[in-house]
Amino acid sequence: MIRIVHVYPEVLGLFGDSGNVLALRKRAEWRGIRVAVTEVELGQKIPSNGDIYLIGSGSSSAVKRAAEHARALADSVGSAVAQSAQVLAIGGGMHLLTRRVDWSDGTSVVGAGLIDGVSVPRSQRLVGEFIGSTDGLDVAGFINSGHDVVTNLAPHIRDIHGLSIASDGVVAGTIIGTHSHGAYLPMNPAVADRMLVSALGDELPDGNEALRRATHAANESRRAIRQRIGR
Repeated sequence: MIRIVHVYPEVLGLFGDSGNVLALRKRAEWRGIRVAVTEVELGQKIPSNGDIYLIGSGSSSAVKRAAEHARALADSVGSAVAQSAQVLAIGGGMHLLTRRVDWSDGTSVVGAGLIDGVSVPRSQRLVGEFIGSTDGLDVAGFINSGHDVVTNLAPHIRDIHGLSIASDGVVAGTIIGTHSHGAYLPMNPAVADRMLVSALGDELPDGNEALRRATHAANESRRAIRQRIGR
């Protein structure tokens, strides 16, 4: 069984990021793999025995609310990461995991500190479709972000085309962060499958026709983005 923990979905799920939970769950179930999904709301205890933790994006006010629970987030998710659990954090969820989030009005909030970096406002909001690569996998998506992470960590996505950036996100051990919405994993099922392999500790069995249809649809969606960008 694969245990998925969805962290603070009521405030961190602005751009359909719950689709990442659905993609992982269905791509596992279509292969006959059992999945248990736990949703954790603000103020509830985050289990530390999960295999995969998903944290979505949110508005500035949502990130500030979630930051009030940064210590609990650091303790529980940090403990899970120490046991090789994976984390996928999108947009504001990624910023929440940094050491600090700065705002354009000069204020800041303390983050969970699981990502060694600081979230800062961009000089200009970044909006649009992109294509890129991560660890040999072609990826695509949509970014709508007013913040960036200042860090020495390696990016999650490189060789970006379609936007004014060359890379996006961070990789901190088993923690992956990106600004890609859409949601990210339904559009990029190879990334989802790689996470499932790590969680399962074994190769994935063959899936059914629904899995093949979903993979084909995602491939066509990425191809369409590539064509719109002119690559």
